[in-house]
Amino acid sequence: MNRVRSGFSGAVGLSFLAMAMAAGCSTFEPGSQRVVALNNQDVVALDANDMVRIMRRAGLSDQQVLDLGTDLRNALASAGGAHVVCEKKVEVIFVVDGDVVRATTRHRGTFIYDVKRRAFR
Repeated sequence: MNRVRSGFSGAVGLSFLAMAMAAGCSTFEPGSQRVVALNNQDVVALDANDMVRIMRRAGLSDQQVLDLGTDLRNALASAGGAHVVCEKKVEVIFVVDGDVVRATTRHRGTFIYDVKRRAFR
């Protein structure tokens, strides 16, 4: 697995960013949502099926999967972490940690996706 050195550590960063989350997205308007890459030590290249599974588990709508999926996949493959921002508020945080993707969501809690097994823990 490729490694990127930065000051952002997966588990510590995930906990810190989870505390910063506020209220959710009330409407879907183009441009009101975006993916922001976060530098991390680990990166992973996921396929489309993995991305759909992860994004749907995080509570994102089909439209959000279509609109944000490519940007999220690219962020995890190049930076190793990302958060989804909706109306200037963080909705979901994704961090690659070795062979897993850890996610913390505003409304659905935390989950772990095992990349090798292609299943949730």
